[in-house]
Amino acid sequence: MKKTKLNSLINKVDDAFNYFNGFRLEELKEDDKYYINALMSYIEKLEARTKQLKRNELHSLIEQLFDTEAKRSHDKVFGNDYHIINWEGNLIYKHKETGFAPRLRNKAKQLK
Repeated sequence: MKKTKLNSLINKVDDAFNYFNGFRLEELKEDDKYYINALMSYIEKLEARTKQLKRNELHSLIEQLFDTEAKRSHDKVFGNDYHIINWEGNLIYKHKETGFAPRLRNKAKQLK
């Protein structure tokens, strides 16, 4: 699905969500409320799962980009608890405890 169509669909679902949550849900029969609430809960779970998957994909990509001998050696001693921080206007990948910031892999060895 193209991005513009997907964004349009997301906007329509968001509008429907707000419409029913705002006032319309109270006017419906109990059966209708039950099923609409179930659909809304499912949508919320899908959104949360999608965000988690995107975070995991990003973390995996970053791990591959910074996979160097120096980082592997450091991780053996101190573990691999890294985060991304903004430092002097640049985003850097840095170990939470030691402050170690590994370099990007050699361009010849970039992602396979």
